[in-house]
Amino acid sequence: MGNAPSSTPAESIGDAASSASTSDVTTSTPTSDAGVNPAPTTTSGGGTADATTADATAADATNAHDTTPALGTQPHPDELDLVFIVDCTGSMGSYIHAAQTNIRRIMEKIVAFEKTNARFGLVAYRDHPPQDRTYVTRTFDFTSSRKTMQSNVDWMSAAGGGDGPEAVTAGLKAAIDMDWRKEATKVVILIADAPPHGLGERGDGFPNGDPDGHDPLDLARTMLRRGITCYPVGCEPALGHYSFARDFMCTLARITEGQAVTLSSAELLADVIIGGAQEEVALEKIMDEITNEVEEEQTAAQMRGEALDEAELCTRVTQKLASRGTRTRQMKHDSKMESPHADLMTGQATLGAWRKAAPTTAEGPDLAGSLHCLDDDFGGEALDLCAASCFSSAPPSRRRSMSPKKKKKASRAGLFSSVPPPMMKSAGGAAMKQGATSMGATSVTVEEDLISPEQVMRCMKKSAARGR
Repeated sequence: MGNAPSSTPAESIGDAASSASTSDVTTSTPTSDAGVNPAPTTTSGGGTADATTADATAADATNAHDTTPALGTQPHPDELDLVFIVDCTGSMGSYIHAAQTNIRRIMEKIVAFEKTNARFGLVAYRDHPPQDRTYVTRTFDFTSSRKTMQSNVDWMSAAGGGDGPEAVTAGLKAAIDMDWRKEATKVVILIADAPPHGLGERGDGFPNGDPDGHDPLDLARTMLRRGITCYPVGCEPALGHYSFARDFMCTLARITEGQAVTLSSAELLADVIIGGAQEEVALEKIMDEITNEVEEEQTAAQMRGEALDEAELCTRVTQKLASRGTRTRQMKHDSKMESPHADLMTGQATLGAWRKAAPTTAEGPDLAGSLHCLDDDFGGEALDLCAASCFSSAPPSRRRSMSPKKKKKASRAGLFSSVPPPMMKSAGGAAMKQGATSMGATSVTVEEDLISPEQVMRCMKKSAARGR
């Protein structure tokens, strides 16, 4: 992993530039619009270092808003804060490259189409030591500068990892802790091909979860209360070779009222990011209207002595809005993410409770252990080869290569042999293959259509969580 980019002037299109937040390793970062060059802090196993005086000065100079309160009401949806949380371990090279290639187009299209005051942030993560000793998370603060954001995204590279599951939870926590504007539409795009620690995957180096004590299910509910919507992007085929990774991605989307999308290649990543942002801005603009309709329907039902459940209330509100011709932007795609246990996971308060309730996995290859051996014995460059040869018939990334000597050693060890997906035992004891019907998106579009019941339900749940 290289150092953070050297100081560069910001090309501002709105508010402020960013600073990189890391711990243990100190590197130079892009200069903020206010002329302050804050020293970064790194998270590495033991948590986040205290912010420096320069960090505080930059924050004061670039953002006069308070950080997001517990109840994240958003009265001004013309503001957008969007954060990318990106897995930067060895198998993610093609997705990181797609982000680097398309970030300016993404920013320009969102700002121009929505006419929003938009800021963009980045959290890169790998894993906790001893699984990975480079860094756990790196945070690049919000910026509206295309040049600064390009520099931030270009800083990322794919390397390392360890035991299979990665520091997803630490990435979520770092994103929540960023300086979100209270009034803005808040969106997180999680781009990952592995689950967090503590789901119950075989070979997990931290089977009890995040070593810093954070719980991703609890963090997801914090995001919901603060108005932060998560769009998890599951990178296939690697994601499907874990027992519960797809269930987790769908659970994260359900709790925060976002959408989970699975991709089999990085080609459509930019479309997912743009589509998710456009839909969330559109929904925030009619949130108050939906909330008022819900209250009116509930009041009318009470006067009639009628009890309405959530589904019937959603149906009636949707019908009223549709009768008035209420239209919204909607991200539409053809991906299918098989998640047979997402309902069960969503209903659990913590990962500890999930592990007690989760179905047992049948005996199968220790994929996580194989990845760990690859990283320890053959170097980080083996991970892309493993992702290709173990997970699919596709050739490994050309961006990374293994030396002939290491490749020969790995082949003799049998680590590049075919690895079938894990098997799980259903309640009746029958074995079933996880993710047999999952399919990566081949088309992602944004269309304007009559508001859907699914959008109304998402708005209802968001509004209730924010205390509206």
